[in-house]
Amino acid sequence: MKHQLGSYEVNIAIGILFVLFILANSAVSPAVAEDLGCFEIGQTVPLPPHFINSSGASTAATNKEAKIYRGATTEATIADSSFTQRDAVNRPGAYLINWDSTGKTAGRYNVTYRGTLDGSAKDGGDDQFELATACPLKATAAGRSLDVSATGDADSQVVGMNAGTITASAMAEITGSVVSSADCTNSNTVFDTTLSITTADKYKDALLVFTSGALNQNVKQIDTTAINGCVTVKGGFNATPAAGDAFMIQNK
Repeated sequence: MKHQLGSYEVNIAIGILFVLFILANSAVSPAVAEDLGCFEIGQTVPLPPHFINSSGASTAATNKEAKIYRGATTEATIADSSFTQRDAVNRPGAYLINWDSTGKTAGRYNVTYRGTLDGSAKDGGDDQFELATACPLKATAAGRSLDVSATGDADSQVVGMNAGTITASAMAEITGSVVSSADCTNSNTVFDTTLSITTADKYKDALLVFTSGALNQNVKQIDTTAINGCVTVKGGFNATPAAGDAFMIQNK
């Protein structure tokens, strides 16, 4: 005798099939929204959606959309055309959205991403960030501390450095320009300058950076400096500097 399925068994079977359908069409998404940090109002906020398929692979999505919320208020809906793929070869599901926060209100914001993968709508992760008129200052390198006064003035210090060892001359900006004179024949390695040099090789091993002329932003290390103002650089520039070309010397 054939067994007839009762309504209870049918309901169980339908339930199992429904669960399997949901699991098969679910994307792997972060359990906790990533905190992107603090941005000052008017800054561009970089949003990093990332779509992962059911096999755990980074996968390009279509029909992408991002929504930005402040509390229960939808602040922005961002369409597919604003998503830029970050690495099409190695991480095709990773995108970048540059969101302009000009005119927005300070507060905590949440972001959700949706897109289509394998014919189904999938989650591209969730993010959150803070918008503020002024974000907190913090040291960004090991071995440094940051003192902020009550009025907001900040003073970054290298831990363990004695302020007395930094002299005024070391902190001063050293500038000059190229001249033509009989002291030396100008070339791409040697040229006369307006520098007042009382001790030979005073600026040896410092960096000379042109700030005007054809060599603007070109940098070379100084080999020697003579008391007559002539400077010799290591390696030589790709052209001879012209009279009047300005430069800056940076002590290493």
